[in-house]
Amino acid sequence: MMKDTKTEKDKLHRYLDDLYTREEASQLLQSIKEAENQDLLDELAAEVWEESGNLQPATDLEREKYKREARQY
Repeated sequence: MMKDTKTEKDKLHRYLDDLYTREEASQLLQSIKEAENQDLLDELAAEVWEESGNLQPATDLEREKYKREARQY
């Protein structure tokens, strides 16, 4: 069950930005599968969609850091 909304929102952001680790993707997928999380996921998706218009894209350095991190898992 999703307990920490900020952590889940961060994971969703990173997933959407293609900056996630395998572990984060696995956890996100597991959360999505759980029906009890549907309302929270809908809320998070709406928030992320709204926020995405206001965010600056990740720098090349950040993208490379996250990609290296993702390959370690």
